[in-house]
Amino acid sequence: MDRAAYILSRFTMGGKVGQRHDIAGSPLDWALEEVDKTFDLTIIQDLPDTRSMATIMREMRIARQNAARSGRKSEVSKSFLQRLRKAFAKQAQAHFRQAVENKTSIHDRLALFWANHFTVSGSNNIVRPFVPAYQREAIYPNLNGYFGQMLWAAETHPAMLLYLDNHISVGPNSRAGKRRGKDLNENLAREILELHTLGVDAGYSQGDVTSFAKILTGWTIGGRLDKSKVGQSVFHGAMHEPGNHQLLGKTYRGAGEEQLKTALGDLVSHPSTAEFIARKLAIHFIADNPPESAVEALTKTFHETNGHLPSLHKAVLKQAMAHAQPFVKARTPHEYLTASLRALSPNSFGENAYKIMPRILVEMGQRPFSPPGPDGWPDDAASWISPQGIMRRVNIANAIATRMRDQDARSLMQDIYGDLLSDDTAQHIRRAESATQGLAIALASPEMLFR
Repeated sequence: MDRAAYILSRFTMGGKVGQRHDIAGSPLDWALEEVDKTFDLTIIQDLPDTRSMATIMREMRIARQNAARSGRKSEVSKSFLQRLRKAFAKQAQAHFRQAVENKTSIHDRLALFWANHFTVSGSNNIVRPFVPAYQREAIYPNLNGYFGQMLWAAETHPAMLLYLDNHISVGPNSRAGKRRGKDLNENLAREILELHTLGVDAGYSQGDVTSFAKILTGWTIGGRLDKSKVGQSVFHGAMHEPGNHQLLGKTYRGAGEEQLKTALGDLVSHPSTAEFIARKLAIHFIADNPPESAVEALTKTFHETNGHLPSLHKAVLKQAMAHAQPFVKARTPHEYLTASLRALSPNSFGENAYKIMPRILVEMGQRPFSPPGPDGWPDDAASWISPQGIMRRVNIANAIATRMRDQDARSLMQDIYGDLLSDDTAQHIRRAESATQGLAIALASPEMLFR
């Protein structure tokens, strides 16, 4: 097996011409060293942060209120929405460019996994403007830290609080609850337990969900009363349910921010969390039905390192090499387009490549930053490789191929995949009637559809 080609296919966003040869001497060592490097965010470092996007939203709310008096509310709303859409489009294009051009592509692959694990979806129009910044602020900076650090950053980020309605969750016996009659919202509590830490089969009860929701009360988004807090998560004690709260048999005493910090710390240490995270990593990086021995090894690493992510990522690499099964993980539309452009060039789609990528992804069934629900995009082949899904990719392959001139598909695929290139794919490319047809066949091959 060509170990270099396998690592580039499975653990990066796709191999580039010449890259397989560069790491052929010791591909696993190369990958392990890449994990320890700092994530190169040069391409996306100057994009608007959460505060900037929240400021636009606040300005829009105030302008609409003022315009309502003069009958210009619709006109003002349209102007601000165009501004928001433009800012979001710019971020989507830059993130796609990051995945295509970034040299430390292993980090992009890892970031993709964790952003999907801690999903905040832009399917909600109010949340959408904040999702790219959420990933840059909560996910990317914590790839070289601990799971607990990423968990805290994700759950207390304004985008997560907004997406799962915790910003309006009020303890019924809190000062705000008694005064305004507001309700407790359990969305964030449920998803933290079910999707982010323990897993759905960990044996917690509805009572645990409700109690955890009370611990989470008070965590909201600043800005309405204090302009300096726009776009920031804040703890508002008047909304917090007072008293002690039980979660998984343990009593969390007192009130305030420390209750949540302690509760999240205990969830990180819970045995179910280690196994749940280990299995998700194994599914993403090894196979849809990974070997139990690999899951057990990753669970052990999580326990022994207290969820140290670089150690966990290295363990995944080693397990994936020990249980290597090339081309069994389906690429999502985003991964497929990224891998295609990394293999060729962004110019495959012309000068406006990054501008049209988001639109193409929508046509392929994966709107940027907008998974269908809190559980994120599916991570199994059956969800993506359907007859309709394959036809969409064949159409994209043809579109890319027609833009390329005299591209030697045989040489390209051999360079990127080496011995992993199947005889069947190579034969079909050889039999192509033209270079264009040969490239279309290559881009629609199993080697490109899977990783």
